[in-house]
Amino acid sequence: TGGAGKATGRGMASAMEAKEVLGDAAPSFRGKTLEVPSVPLAESVLKANAALTEARSLIPSEEQLKGKKGEEDTAAAAFAALDSSAVVDKYSDAAAEFDSLLRSSRKALIELQEGEDWGPSLQRLEGFAKRGAALAGGERSLLLLLQALIRGETFFLQGSVGAESQKVKTKPEDAVRFADLFLQYLSLEGLKEEDEGAQKDAAEEDAVKRYSEAGRAAKCLALACALAPSSAPDEQLKEAFVLAEHAVSLMNSKETEPPKSAPSGFEEVHSLVVFLLGRFRDWSARWASRLAARVCARGAGVEDP
Repeated sequence: TGGAGKATGRGMASAMEAKEVLGDAAPSFRGKTLEVPSVPLAESVLKANAALTEARSLIPSEEQLKGKKGEEDTAAAAFAALDSSAVVDKYSDAAAEFDSLLRSSRKALIELQEGEDWGPSLQRLEGFAKRGAALAGGERSLLLLLQALIRGETFFLQGSVGAESQKVKTKPEDAVRFADLFLQYLSLEGLKEEDEGAQKDAAEEDAVKRYSEAGRAAKCLALACALAPSSAPDEQLKEAFVLAEHAVSLMNSKETEPPKSAPSGFEEVHSLVVFLLGRFRDWSARWASRLAARVCARGAGVEDP
């Protein structure tokens, strides 16, 4: 029996109306279907979920992320066509809807009347809103990180990370920034929130750690590109090589390998992380080898290869 079963009078009627509004679209959080005491809260839940679904429609399909179809690099084509402004706008709208839901759930919790047993349900709703906002920010950052890496990979691998990379409107510093944002969103309280007295979700916690390691690997790779233009001083070039080697190590670590299946709510992050590691494991190894050759050439007093 949830809070809805214990409400009385007008409160019960409002809760029943809210349940009808949610219908089959009622989301679950931490393994429990959300219950809300009022129609406005139910409508806010649906609005937030709809905004996130719309933003997620921008994510390349599983088929596109598989990579190549004949001679076509379908993943590169999909990210080249991705409208970064739309990604920012739609995911920002989704985050704003979840923030609004969070404020409304806190207000409802404060205004609870004596005898109303909606506390646990509203706390779950608060956790759901926090996680929704964090996921919106995380997915947005991960999409933009992948776009920056893919747009620039040809120029980065050729060592042309300066003026030439402007032709594709990207630079490695962009990827570093998006990786940082991705890591920040994964560390937010919304992805760690637990109901009072609830058993910890060990599988979800482990998955988030693995996704974070993948984000750190991507950041190291982007930094290794940013620090290695043809004009880089010797010490800076050596630092870039160390970072590239660390990126290779992280991408091939067992601690970075994603779980076999995504925790509930993390399906999009999961598929994008799987794609990131699949595409950039070899990429990072080639970049580390190139930097090693450049460091050796500098030490021998010859031109960069």
